[in-house]
Amino acid sequence: MLPITLDDSGPAVRQIERQVGLLIERGHLKPGAQVPSVRQLAEELNVSTFTVVTAYDRLVSSNYLVSRRARGYFVAQKSLSHLEDPALLAGSAIDAPWLFRAIKEQDGSIKAGAGVLPTDWIDSEMIRQSARFAVRHSGDSFSQYPSPLGYRPLRDLVALKLIDLGISVQSEQVVTTAGASHAIDLTLRTLLPAGSTVLIEDPGYYTLFSHLEAANIRFATVPRRFDGIDIDALEQAVRLHEPKLLFLNSVLHNPTGSTLSTINAHKILGLAERYDFLIVEDDIYCDFYEGRAFRLANLDQLQRVIYVGSYAKTISPSLRVGFLAAGTEIARRLAARKLLTCLATSELSERIVAELLTSGAYRRHMERLRERLADTRPRVASRLRSLGFDTPVQTAGGFFLWGQWSDGRGTLALAKTASHHGLVLAPGSIFSPDHRDSNGLRLNIAHCDSAEFEARMMASIESVSAER
Repeated sequence: MLPITLDDSGPAVRQIERQVGLLIERGHLKPGAQVPSVRQLAEELNVSTFTVVTAYDRLVSSNYLVSRRARGYFVAQKSLSHLEDPALLAGSAIDAPWLFRAIKEQDGSIKAGAGVLPTDWIDSEMIRQSARFAVRHSGDSFSQYPSPLGYRPLRDLVALKLIDLGISVQSEQVVTTAGASHAIDLTLRTLLPAGSTVLIEDPGYYTLFSHLEAANIRFATVPRRFDGIDIDALEQAVRLHEPKLLFLNSVLHNPTGSTLSTINAHKILGLAERYDFLIVEDDIYCDFYEGRAFRLANLDQLQRVIYVGSYAKTISPSLRVGFLAAGTEIARRLAARKLLTCLATSELSERIVAELLTSGAYRRHMERLRERLADTRPRVASRLRSLGFDTPVQTAGGFFLWGQWSDGRGTLALAKTASHHGLVLAPGSIFSPDHRDSNGLRLNIAHCDSAEFEARMMASIESVSAER
């Protein structure tokens, strides 16, 4: 008899499949061993023989079992390795790859430095319902190549969203992407001649730094202040480097949570026109903003601005659906590059997002998230103040708070120590290309609203203070 128990956690087929697979992986069932017959296991578990046959057939397909005619099912002699996938970004430095690994691998830790919402904040049932609808109404789309521009109904919905934000655009100017990172990669591949220089914010989006370095693209930094980019430093950098592109995160900036002021946005566009460079406006936190904010694309109307959006932060990080909006000629060039590099993005994923938008489920979901975050933010800010951290940015939404250690100490050592206390922090050094230490921390408020966070943070502070 196999040590298998069934409960109400899911279909019996999947429970049998999972538990037999674990017995094989852990060596309780050796290669070549015969497993109970279909009839025997069905009687022991009080399920139908069809249920057991289906589970066994799935295990055969997964190379756990082999079927021998008239003899039954046996544990396969050779099977795929079920060890953990190797670390693709190894290393011990406290940097962007370290943060990604820590968030993904440290079970039981509080992911205070995470760039996504906690699992229990994601409406999985909403996504499943939309996925079922998308599959049912997909018609013959599975047998056809998707459009390089992307699923047209989704592009229509995105265009209407941008029009509501005050950005004049047509569907032909929207190109779907596999998230914002794909959008940035397409832009770099398409619009940067060899030897070009780009400007980026400091602090800013750490994945962009790594991407530029890996592609051997020259870049220079411009200080990001809480009301936007340092305009004097920007003009100086433009004169010195003659950049082709400026990348910036306009609304609910990652990592500080700040938003460009209208004056700052006007001055940036004035410099772009005077010195003839393009701007990539990263607005992936758009739907978290409480109220209306000016964007560069509002003022520029996609003349020099390439607007980037995404649904990975709002719906699910595993649903890689983003988009670009640009002038007609640039959009055409981006779509042509997309065609050459990946042909098209997943129409099924885009159908799921389109259904969420059309049904109103997404709008209701975002209303709930904004309300929950607004309720959480002041409590987390209070916890941080009690721990000795200032929160200088009065953010108007989103899930990031920028905490600054009041006594001016750098947070790199704190992040190293915190990892031993079951706490993953994102120190300011990660968000600077030169990785210099600072007194700042990016904190995800959705992970920090608990007494346990406060206790682990206090233990980490006490430990690092004792080491001084």
